[in-house]
Formats: sequence, C-alpha cells, structure tokens
Amino acid sequence: MLIDFHSHILPAIDHGCADALEAEQQLELMRSNKTDIAVATPHFYPHIHSTSDYVQNIDAAVAEIRSRLGEKKLGISLALGVEVLACETIDRMPDLDKLCIRGTRCLLLEMPACGEWGRLQIEAVKNLIDDGYDVILAHIGRYMRRYENQIDTLIAMGAMAQVNAEAFSTRTLRRKMMAYIDGGYVCALGSDIHGADKSSYKNFTKMERRIGAENFKSIMNKAQELLATAELIEL
Repeated sequence: MLIDFHSHILPAIDHGCADALEAEQQLELMRSNKTDIAVATPHFYPHIHSTSDYVQNIDAAVAEIRSRLGEKKLGISLALGVEVLACETIDRMPDLDKLCIRGTRCLLLEMPACGEWGRLQIEAVKNLIDDGYDVILAHIGRYMRRYENQIDTLIAMGAMAQVNAEAFSTRTLRRKMMAYIDGGYVCALGSDIHGADKSSYKNFTKMERRIGAENFKSIMNKAQELLATAELIEL
C-alpha cells in the first residue's frame, strides 16, 4: 500500500491544481507511480478561512474532479483533509473536527514559515492531543532550522511527524529525518505535490530506497492505520 499523505490536488482551492484538468493530470501521475491512496491537504489559514465555507469548497472541488473524470477509472483512492496553520487558539476553533481527514481524528498541522511560535502554540497543540486528536506535524524537515526544539517538545507530548520527499535532498537534513524515523516518530510520507509537477513525484518514488525498505513499510503501515476509518473516494 503506497500512501501519499500530503498533496495539493483539489482544484482552485489553494496554490495547488489550478483546475480539474490539472487535478486529473496529477492523479494520473500518482497512479502511474503506483500510489494507492492520496490525502488531499489544501492549506487552511484560521485567520482567513471559515471552516464551513472551506468544507463546501472541498466538496465542490471533488465534484469538479468527478465531473472531469466522468466514467474514467484511475484506480486511486482520495482521502479529504486539510493542512491547518497552527495558531495559539487552534484548540478553541469551532468545528475543528471538520478539518480532520474525513472519518478520522487525524489533524495535519503546519507551523508558520516566519514569526514567533512558542509556549502558547505548544499549549494549544497539547490540548488537541489531550482531547484525542491524532496530531500530525506536516513536513517537519522544512522547520528544522527554526523549530526543532518545538517539534521535539510536541513529539514528546504525543504528536506524530509527516515527512516530505524534499527532506532527503541534503545529507544533514536526511540524517535528522532518519533519527525521527528510527525513533518511530514518523507516521506518514508525502510528495507535497502542487499541480502536476513530475519532479515532486520523482523524489517521492525514491523515498523507499533512501530510507530503507523496512522503514518505508513500517511508515506506510502506520499511515494505513491512521486512515483505517477514513472516508475514501474511489476515483
């Protein structure tokens, strides 16, 4: 089972696929690389977006993809989630369950690219973990220079890590990621593909070789367990 846990596939929601045609091309690229399940993770910014509106936009984007495909069967399953920017009030957001991967308690959280991210944000995320959410930190390799201490703190509290293919592009970063993998903290891998970018998937398909077959299998098993109750859309 090959699961891409991080993809920007839904058309016209964020800076991923521009339209249903590009989404179809992305799906075909995924399937040609033997991906079984793709988790759609468009960006959700609490200071900009409304949960109810965003859910409607996701449903509309899925309808566009289905309309584009018609009777065409790609043999790939789609899980619907979001990539939520973690803020200090994330634990008090209304309808937070609707931002989980549908059918699960998995919540993919993204740290900010800039600005301060400290005690208040960590406390908010801890509250989510205590409330029974499966908190997954998105593409932790991207934050190593800025938030390594915060990542370690959250993992110690029970958060899990998702790693992108790009995290294995340098030796130094690869060593850090392997330490998290060897520690059993990585639960999912992702391409973070935007549009139909073949280079993203070229790197994603190299991950098994880069981290080792046993590590790869173990992480895919963890991802499959997290998605055991997910509402999968067969495309």
